[in-house]
Amino acid sequence: MKKITLLFSVLLMGLYGIAQNNQSNGPVSTSISSPPSTTGEAFRFRPGIVTQLDQGGFGFTANDRWWSLGRLNTGSQTVFGLRLQNGDKAFTLGYNDVSNNNPRIQWIRNGSSNLEFRVANSFTSTDSNVMVTMKSDGSTVFNNTPISSSSLFPTILSPEKVLVENGSSSSAGGRTSGLRVNTYGQLSNSNFRRRIYYGGNFQAQAGGLSQVGSTANFTGVLGRATGGGATAIGVSGFAENSTTSYSIYGQSSGTSASNDYAGFFEGDVEVTGNLFYGSDRKLKENIESEEDYEVLESMRKLNPVRYTFKENKNVTLPSGLQHGLLAQELEEVFPELVRDIKKPVFDKEGNITGEYEFKSVRYQDLIPLLVQSVKELSEEVEFLKGELNQKGQTLVFNETSSLSTEDKALLMKESYYLAQNYPNPFEGRSVIEYRLPEGAKSASIMIFDMTGNFLKEYQLREQEGKIEITADEFGAGMYLYSLVSGNQEIISKKMIVK
Repeated sequence: MKKITLLFSVLLMGLYGIAQNNQSNGPVSTSISSPPSTTGEAFRFRPGIVTQLDQGGFGFTANDRWWSLGRLNTGSQTVFGLRLQNGDKAFTLGYNDVSNNNPRIQWIRNGSSNLEFRVANSFTSTDSNVMVTMKSDGSTVFNNTPISSSSLFPTILSPEKVLVENGSSSSAGGRTSGLRVNTYGQLSNSNFRRRIYYGGNFQAQAGGLSQVGSTANFTGVLGRATGGGATAIGVSGFAENSTTSYSIYGQSSGTSASNDYAGFFEGDVEVTGNLFYGSDRKLKENIESEEDYEVLESMRKLNPVRYTFKENKNVTLPSGLQHGLLAQELEEVFPELVRDIKKPVFDKEGNITGEYEFKSVRYQDLIPLLVQSVKELSEEVEFLKGELNQKGQTLVFNETSSLSTEDKALLMKESYYLAQNYPNPFEGRSVIEYRLPEGAKSASIMIFDMTGNFLKEYQLREQEGKIEITADEFGAGMYLYSLVSGNQEIISKKMIVK
């Protein structure tokens, strides 16, 4: 009996010691009244905060290490959640104020350190792989993340990384980007693909490469649409309800002499709106008039051609009949209008396998050159008209002239024109068309045999018209017909009667 009493006394003392060591504002309850014990609840803390002091004090110095869980009134706010303090670094999970709607995961540090998200495949080892790193500079790195569930999302090559930086904004420039994505890494092979898949708004950039071996090829953002649907869109942009909206904005960092492009389209491009080019005077310098250069003479050296494109596995080219210039020939006359292009070559899965080079032409710059050519040609026409007027000579219009339609119309008003009769040779009837300049004196068409004997005269009473000749009037043979005005022979042609 004494032994039993002694054992019971030791047990009570132990329980009393435990109760004394418990600091949860009173002894630990051994029974639960609410909620009922059927819920499986075994222990409950009273409202407030639970803490553990592992080292130092409840401070934020390098020697302090502690944690807290629950609700704490700091005076200005009431925090609710978990805090792990390890020296001058802390990790918090919960609400910085119970009145907030959004909880937070927060990493607090003094100095440079990172927050890591890791994955492990062992419960007994501390080894793990970093999947996401939130860096102290505000950027986030998604590292060594395999995506192999679909052929469209191949495994990202290790140690490839995706860097997601904070969105930037400028109140002065009015530019805002919600997310900035940058791919970077170091690979031992020369060709690889960078893919970023993100459902929200972002700004993407590929750069910062450190690559072993030859020069690497990389893609900042790759859009691809495949499937059996009626419409497939790889990349779509939509912007509205803003003072200034850009559905898609591309910017090249290089100059026209480099191989940098704000946009590169392989295939046809359809524009239902207008296409504008920056041409403001304030954007330009070294402005010179094209009149100082013999543009018309240079344009005469060009050789417009019609052609079809060859089949080419490296570049998508249009089909059907094309009209244009050969870049090599244009380069000899206007070298500034020709550029050497380096286009990336892709395999069937979208990997960059190399480059394909060819020459491209800046056709839009031919427009001002054509304008200058028309001006120079018009000046030549006006000069010739003046020369003829001074010398009292007659201007004859040639239907085969290479003048523009506008210049032909201008010249026809001031010149004589006599067409070849049709049909020729003929039997029965034939027609001769003519045109007289404005203010021309009395004119006629005269018929002569090949010895110069006059046969017949047709008076011309209209400035423009035609006459009809019958074979019965002359008989078979060759004849001359002449346009005569003011007792002067202007033009003569031959005709044959069967």
